[in-house]
Amino acid sequence: MWRPLLVFLALSACDGVAWNTTMADHGQVRWAMLASVQPGRTTETQLKLRWGNPTQIVREGVEKRYIYRNMANPPGYRFPQFGESTSYVIVVFQYGIVTDVYSSDIEGCRATFPPRPPGPGFDNPTTVHPVNCGALPGQAGIRADDPPPVSTDSYEPDAGKL
Repeated sequence: MWRPLLVFLALSACDGVAWNTTMADHGQVRWAMLASVQPGRTTETQLKLRWGNPTQIVREGVEKRYIYRNMANPPGYRFPQFGESTSYVIVVFQYGIVTDVYSSDIEGCRATFPPRPPGPGFDNPTTVHPVNCGALPGQAGIRADDPPPVSTDSYEPDAGKL
């Protein structure tokens, strides 16, 4: 009875994702991740070699989003893994090159991430909650004197070249 479930869970890990990562748990590491990524230059392979596999990958056409966050369950949840939605780093790729990167430190209000597994292609069996809404300097690791290390503008190839 449990074999099909175990096979499904084992195969779901064959997508280049980590079962869990604590890379985004601390503000200093999130800033280091943001600073190490150069839009228009950093590739998927370079990011994985430096920071490891993400816990979630969202695909939309030629665009991929790598989501680094802790997948440990909040108190009271058992299965599936819901994870921590308040501390994260998201790296956006198009054709394998980074076009944007942002984290919970520079992005405002959003909803909780969907759980994994079963994943974004399945129904979300929990209540969606707001995250980082109304965060001010001094909350959620944000310091008033810390400017974002990267631009939030999107990458434009050949911009400014003749």
